[in-house]
Amino acid sequence: MNEKDSVGEFYLDDLSDCLHCCSASSTDDESDSSSITIRKRRSVSLIYSDSEDEGINNNVKDSCGTWSTNDKNIILEPFEGSPGVKIIPSSSESVIDIVNLFIGSDLIEHFVRESNRYHDQIMEKYRITPKTKKWTDITVSEMKEFLGLIVLMGQVKKDVLYDYWSTDPTIETPFFSKVMSRNRFLQIMQSWHFCNNKLF
Repeated sequence: MNEKDSVGEFYLDDLSDCLHCCSASSTDDESDSSSITIRKRRSVSLIYSDSEDEGINNNVKDSCGTWSTNDKNIILEPFEGSPGVKIIPSSSESVIDIVNLFIGSDLIEHFVRESNRYHDQIMEKYRITPKTKKWTDITVSEMKEFLGLIVLMGQVKKDVLYDYWSTDPTIETPFFSKVMSRNRFLQIMQSWHFCNNKLF
């Protein structure tokens, strides 16, 4: 038996010993419960090829660096920029002004354009049936409302998406239905897209 076989046997023996221990302890309890059966696994010898062994050794040599007891000194470059907010909102209390600093109108317009395009591509690909819901193109204001509801869903936890529009008084959250109907939300969610599929 060569060294590689003994290593494979060693690992398999450890696993099989564990199974033997379990089976030995279960034989003591067999008088208590005869319905428990534990299957023993036979050990399998692993056979390695020389090409695999060479690849493993090369990877080990390449990935191992030199170890030392001392850490290398890290040189921290000084920060030369001016920290802080560069653009001050017109009103510090206006949430929409602050949101617009991070999510510009160009990003929202991109979402709208690609989502409408994706819906058109899907309609070209699949046959329209009478059951298909009437579609109107998404507007920028609808996309903002849609994104706002998604953010709010992170704060208001429900088990099922439909529960956000539930009229059951025990779980009702009327804000969602005031902002957007459930069907329109699902339409936008189904068509929400970020890129033109025809380019890829």
